[in-house]
Amino acid sequence: MYTLLLVDDEEATLLGLSAINWTDLGITTIMLASSVSEALDHLDSNTVHVVITDIRMPGQSGIDLLIEMNKRQYSTRGILLSGHAEFDYAKQAIRVHAVDYLLKPCSDEELMNAVEGVLKDLKEEERAYEERQSMLSELSKKPIFIGEILLRNWKVNNTEVKHIQRQIDEYQLPLKIDSQCYWVGVYNEQLKEGTLIEHEVQSELSSIGFPIMLMEEACTVTILLIVQNHEPSNNNKEFLNHQIIKLKQRLFMKFKTTTVVDTTDCFTFWPNVMERLNEVKQSIEKAKQVGNKSSSETLVERAKQYVRLNLHSYPTLQGAADQLQVHSAYLSKIYKEVSGENFSDYTHRLKMEHAVYLLVHTNQRIIKIAECLGYSDSSYFIKVFKKYFKKTPQEFRNR
Repeated sequence: MYTLLLVDDEEATLLGLSAINWTDLGITTIMLASSVSEALDHLDSNTVHVVITDIRMPGQSGIDLLIEMNKRQYSTRGILLSGHAEFDYAKQAIRVHAVDYLLKPCSDEELMNAVEGVLKDLKEEERAYEERQSMLSELSKKPIFIGEILLRNWKVNNTEVKHIQRQIDEYQLPLKIDSQCYWVGVYNEQLKEGTLIEHEVQSELSSIGFPIMLMEEACTVTILLIVQNHEPSNNNKEFLNHQIIKLKQRLFMKFKTTTVVDTTDCFTFWPNVMERLNEVKQSIEKAKQVGNKSSSETLVERAKQYVRLNLHSYPTLQGAADQLQVHSAYLSKIYKEVSGENFSDYTHRLKMEHAVYLLVHTNQRIIKIAECLGYSDSSYFIKVFKKYFKKTPQEFRNR
């Protein structure tokens, strides 16, 4: 369970120390070294929990060993032995962070008590570390808590970057000062607590990055999304837009009303994080204040605008859904509820109405009118026109 390294230039002393019943303390491995260099070889190659070393040895001393251990940042605890009750040695022991300083000759009981104290501290540190890891693991599943603990504090107190870095390290967040991030804003009138959408946010956004949620205003949640591949790219933004569509769909199923979701472009965390937070909040606020119309009515109007702007090509339900960042099935449902007609019927009707305008007010050939309306095959255009008006385009023009 634990490993003990004994260091002394006298073989008899080493044998005597190794003969102590260390197993009673949970020590399963004993290593011996007769010099500092030999001890460092053991430390380089093994996980050693405790070192007991004599201070006075030929060449480098036990003090030198602990100095080198500190330089190499070993977590090993050091206990110093000395045959001389000199005050200078005691001062040096404190300086090199020795956990104990014993005078020779010392009894087996004294040595075991000293080591037992060290192991007790180690066990307590291990327990505290495991508890903290467990807590952090739970926190990572609850991004709203991290946001309330950290993001709100950083914003309110205008925290300096060095303090932010320390808290990032403390909470072991997958975040660096130069991390690439997005802010995502979410608004819904029924969103009373951030915890209401934690599961949906985790499910749809965790594939892109690590989400940290903050709720400063009623019905609005902002999400700091820390990109995990650390490379800003168009692919990230496209994938994010795709996941936003899925998130909107899930939130519609949850709240039965449209949720406004907006995102910033990708940015470097520091020093841009708070500026971009204000940007996404302003964007959400604008979306909330679009006239007096419901969000569903606004969505339908934007879908109609998409059709009008793309009438020359071939506007589709999927194309409109992609443009508006919603799921096509959701758009189809809302469009029918608000307008009373199917999206495809509206598109077809608008094409036919525009065809009539071109037939009556221009001298364009039928084939050219078909091209203007996105029909690559003029005979197909004639067929659908006749089905709609009971006349061919030419018959309609000549009436």
